[in-house]
Amino acid sequence: MIKVIIVMLVFSFNVFALEKSNLQSFMEEKINLITKILRDKTISIEKQDKEIFSHINHLFDFNIMSKISLSKKYKSLSKKEKQDFHDIFKEKLKTSYLDKLHLYSNEKTIFEKFKQIKKNRIILKTKLLGATASFNINYKFYKNKKQDWLIYDIELLGISVLQTYRKQFKEYLYDHSISELINTLRK
Repeated sequence: MIKVIIVMLVFSFNVFALEKSNLQSFMEEKINLITKILRDKTISIEKQDKEIFSHINHLFDFNIMSKISLSKKYKSLSKKEKQDFHDIFKEKLKTSYLDKLHLYSNEKTIFEKFKQIKKNRIILKTKLLGATASFNINYKFYKNKKQDWLIYDIELLGISVLQTYRKQFKEYLYDHSISELINTLRK
């Protein structure tokens, strides 16, 4: 019986989390939860990382992020290369995101309304207000085939994380193979 209740709660939680009408309040809740975790200095960084991603991992579409970062090159990869790249790039994105989160030092997060940029694309604009500076962080969502809203990119200070990787990968792949790129990302 308890398992059934837990499954129902998880299912209802995920449905709630991915409906557009509830997405803003859901994201506010998640970001506030992350800042609470980051403020808790009794928790090790490793435990913080695990806890943070247990709350938000399902919001990211790492598969589409992998495709976007390689652009046209992605289609020419073998199935194994796609999987290898996806796996290592997902870990790279997680590590990069967590590294930036650990720079948090009690800034206040301001949430602006979602901005609809296309029928199936929206942006949640947020601002991190610190004692001496503020930073814009925009979460880009798209609606997938299952009608879920998922994050496909994040802009930090007006710079797209995926566009930055895309440019770097394009330049790297001009002189190197995808295998070399995957090995470089593993380091």
